[in-house]
Amino acid sequence: MIRINLVPEEDRDRGALGERPRAISVFSKSFLTVSLFIVFAGTFFQIEQGRRVSEALSELEKNIELRKKTSSEILTRERELLKLKEYFAGIQSLTGQRGVPVLVLEELSRKLPGDLWYTSVFQSGSREITIEGVSFSNLRVAQLMGGIDRSTIFEGTKLLYSEKGTVSGRDVVKFKLTAVVSFGGVSEPAPRRKG
Repeated sequence: MIRINLVPEEDRDRGALGERPRAISVFSKSFLTVSLFIVFAGTFFQIEQGRRVSEALSELEKNIELRKKTSSEILTRERELLKLKEYFAGIQSLTGQRGVPVLVLEELSRKLPGDLWYTSVFQSGSREITIEGVSFSNLRVAQLMGGIDRSTIFEGTKLLYSEKGTVSGRDVVKFKLTAVVSFGGVSEPAPRRKG
């Protein structure tokens, strides 16, 4: 049998043929191991990044839903506020359109002290009203006159009479006074058109 050695002569003595493949094999295994580690580490890093992004998106979606709910509540509150403003404007409009007799009676009801009753209130002149009533004491009549005097709607009061009387068997003080409507706090209403 004939053997043919194709390895150059200088390499035959060193035994390099047997060592080179082993060195290449160790290097290849090390490179493969490092490469696999890098690939797995990169994959793990990508998975972790994906999880973080997914959590961030989930949190963002929750915030968006919360903001939608909040903005919806704000819109609802704004609508309610607008309705209240319209309601208040309507009340102011009605208040402005009320006639002077309504305002006079409203002011008289505010000035009414306890234990005093009006029996009649009527217009006795162009700007003068006459008030008749009963009370248990002259002190209450004086309180009524003082309240009317301090009012922005009336100018002054005059006591026409204050006398003792009885109502249903009880002793009372009957009184009659006049007051002038000044329109100081009220604008005089425009005359109404007929037709």
